[in-house]
Amino acid sequence: MGMFIADFLCRERRLIIEVDGGIHRGTRHYDHEKDIDQMVHGYQVLRFSNDQIQRNLKSVLDEIIKAIPSPGRQMGGVGEGKG
Repeated sequence: MGMFIADFLCRERRLIIEVDGGIHRGTRHYDHEKDIDQMVHGYQVLRFSNDQIQRNLKSVLDEIIKAIPSPGRQMGGVGEGKG
């Protein structure tokens, strides 16, 4: 995506999922810039920590399912997993 690399990308549904490990504690500004760039391209961005995924995968998957736009409906925005 432009000058950034997405962890998971679904072009068809305009959805990006980012999985943040411990290294992301020091990269919040970079991650924010990355999210804005992806949003400008019409993508919704969801971020989840490794811990959220490991401890409560069902909640993470539920949030992803809720965020998936239906075909023909374009989404753009930044969301943060609440796991």
